[in-house]
Amino acid sequence: MLLLYILLLISFFLHVLTFVQLRQMKVKHEQPRRDHEHLIRQQKELEELLSVYLVEMREENESLLAALTKKTPKKANVIEQDRQEQDSKDDPDHGLKTKYSDYKPLADDKPGESFKPSLAAQVLAMHDQGQAVDAIAKQLNKGRTEIELMLKFQQKND
Repeated sequence: MLLLYILLLISFFLHVLTFVQLRQMKVKHEQPRRDHEHLIRQQKELEELLSVYLVEMREENESLLAALTKKTPKKANVIEQDRQEQDSKDDPDHGLKTKYSDYKPLADDKPGESFKPSLAAQVLAMHDQGQAVDAIAKQLNKGRTEIELMLKFQQKND
């Protein structure tokens, strides 16, 4: 009788283990399907977002085109200027005279004032001329390290 109870208890545990194992297999089997459905939902959401974005861009482009066409009704003037430029190709000086006829050079406010390049511009110009870092530093009364740093920064920016 005791043996029967032990066998029933073992059978019960085996059944429980079997049901747990079946449940785990079912979950693993359904996981790819759930992942696929999730991906499809995300894809639809992205498509909707992109379509809304494209519609907004199209509306903005149309409003921009409308604004540009309202601001440039002088197409006749533009065409006339193009014709004048084509006619002036024969006389190269004529085109420059008409194009820059309203140009006025800037007047010097202070007659004694002249242009002086920045320190960085001076360093780069001297370096481009092939002068050594020590010579540049000595000529500009600056430290060698400062000149080297300016040159390194310029090389990184290039």
